[in-house]
Amino acid sequence: FIGRSATNADALAGVGSAAALLTFSFYLFNFLCTVTTPLVSQKRSSGDASGAVEIGGQALSLAIILGTTLSGVLIAFSQPLLEIMGTGNTGVDANGYATTFLTLRAIAAPAVFLISASTGILRGYLDTKSAFVILFGANVVNFLLDVILITVMDMGPKG
Repeated sequence: FIGRSATNADALAGVGSAAALLTFSFYLFNFLCTVTTPLVSQKRSSGDASGAVEIGGQALSLAIILGTTLSGVLIAFSQPLLEIMGTGNTGVDANGYATTFLTLRAIAAPAVFLISASTGILRGYLDTKSAFVILFGANVVNFLLDVILITVMDMGPKG
């Protein structure tokens, strides 16, 4: 939406740099889902239901801790990190858009990690349908909010 609704190239340049940094940062913690699934399923297959719940709780706790830590790091070190991503070459306006976008999206890191760990837990319980429905619903809400906030309310990258 930013590429189609932006009135100048600075918004797109800033969002592009910040989005690349966020994508890289979030992929580093993809193990939350990948590791949780077999750990939960192993406990369940051995008949240890309480162990599966315990693993799930540990995964969710770790998701909150890592997500909060990543949020803090991304916000505290936003300028040096964005400089590495190239916003120093794009100008002050693009850097402003990048900083705003990065800050707003970094706040969501704990929720993103909780969703990742929850997906791993649900997969460990052989419930891929619930994870799909939840993620599909979240993407529909995200799309609708993008349309409303970015295009209708003209909030640009903040939307």
